[in-house]
Amino acid sequence: MATTQTSPLKLNEAQMLILQLFQHRQMNEEELTALRRTLVHHLSKELDIVVEKAMQEKGITMEKIEQSSVEINEHRGNYLKNQKSAMSRAVIDTSTPFLSLTHQYSVDD
Repeated sequence: MATTQTSPLKLNEAQMLILQLFQHRQMNEEELTALRRTLVHHLSKELDIVVEKAMQEKGITMEKIEQSSVEINEHRGNYLKNQKSAMSRAVIDTSTPFLSLTHQYSVDD
């Protein structure tokens, strides 16, 4: 029987830094929740920046998104048929990230 050897998980620099910062500190549930909230808040800010940049580069505005949303909801049946038809003919470009929806994230401080 052949065995497969898996390589150990390699941590990135940010993960190593966080582990080093908290290696000698015990945290209760409340402190862990506060830390989790802080990290999510930071990542949310980064995501907002990336989404804004992508929207600017692609000429997407909130007004266009809202208008598309209204059109989709008004003509949902036809829209879905057209999308399925278009997807069956589409060539998918995986070199650029796909922006489907934008969300405003907030974290309680």
